[in-house]
Amino acid sequence: MENEVPEAINELGISYRDGLLGLPRDSFKKAAKLFKRAVELGQADAMANLASIYSEGEEGVRQNTKKSIDLYRAAADQGHPVALYELGNHMYLRAEKFDTRVEFEHAVRYYETAANLGQRNAQYNLGVCYWNGHGVECNREQAIIWMKRAAANGHEDATGVLEKMNEESPAPPPS
Repeated sequence: MENEVPEAINELGISYRDGLLGLPRDSFKKAAKLFKRAVELGQADAMANLASIYSEGEEGVRQNTKKSIDLYRAAADQGHPVALYELGNHMYLRAEKFDTRVEFEHAVRYYETAANLGQRNAQYNLGVCYWNGHGVECNREQAIIWMKRAAANGHEDATGVLEKMNEESPAPPPS
């Protein structure tokens, strides 16, 4: 249909997923179908939303890590902050699992891009990476700068972690 509006299709998918507008909550199968259509139309938010459903394997939709990562990458290519953050998380978890510095470096790159776009979870995790020296040289000043940005953007744990950082306590875990 030539008059389809991908943003509206994505919003309807969100409404089904979250039970908004009087729709049944947790209608993941219907939401996924709508997100897929918006993805076909190139909508980055829909890519990230569908990736999240595939990542978790929500009701009626099988978990598919490869599809999830491919969708996050497509959204990240459009500069989508949440997709960049999620790719950072994927790389961080791989780095922890396989103990590879290269994966930590990839995670930091994704976090940094998302953090510079204002993504508070990426700002927090980037602060953690700087604090621990994961993927970057340990730099306590940079860690505190990023944690302050995360706190200013409303990250729930950042303020408490900042206090601990200022007391030079052990490094915080990523969120």
